[in-house]
Amino acid sequence: MSHAFRVLLVTPEGVTDEALARVVGQAAAALGPRLAVQARVKGSPAELARVAHRLASLRERHAFELFVNGDVALAEQLGAHLHVPGGMPREGLRERMRDAWISCPAHHDADVVDAAEAGFDAVLVSPILAVPGKGAARGFGAITRAKTLARGMRVVALGGIDSSTAGDCYAAGADAVAVMRAPFAGAAAPTLFADLAGLGWPGRE
Repeated sequence: MSHAFRVLLVTPEGVTDEALARVVGQAAAALGPRLAVQARVKGSPAELARVAHRLASLRERHAFELFVNGDVALAEQLGAHLHVPGGMPREGLRERMRDAWISCPAHHDADVVDAAEAGFDAVLVSPILAVPGKGAARGFGAITRAKTLARGMRVVALGGIDSSTAGDCYAAGADAVAVMRAPFAGAAAPTLFADLAGLGWPGRE
């Protein structure tokens, strides 16, 4: 796997199989191997399994990296990467996941340091911009600080980001940006993904 993703698509709560197929297909068509998708469901292991298995089936048709949120066994079963939510025990994860990537949230600069010490591969730095219920926006400077502290980890910017602000995230040092609700909320997803694909990514070939 290249791990060269520049856009991380995070699934919202209650997403249907139809919506997954539509939006992931649109994202993959625009972004190709620069796409990663994270199966994220809170509070229902069965629902997480449904979403993750659906994404695994879509991965057979589209080239994207797959992350599973908080379920090590499910990630192993699907040959996916692992996202470690806050509060999840971290002991032994690096050894268990072997060559798969491990990501985690970073709401503070100290979280980036902790992730690097744990041997993780990526941090989701958030909230960059204002998101209801997610606390104060940290601004683009949080990305730059995370990149300085990351020790080679991939820095993914999350929180209120769209095609008009993604370029600022890359300029601040982000290796990738994450989007969640907007692509699933209406008919504008193809335009969003096309705009993201047209940005000058760092190291773009």
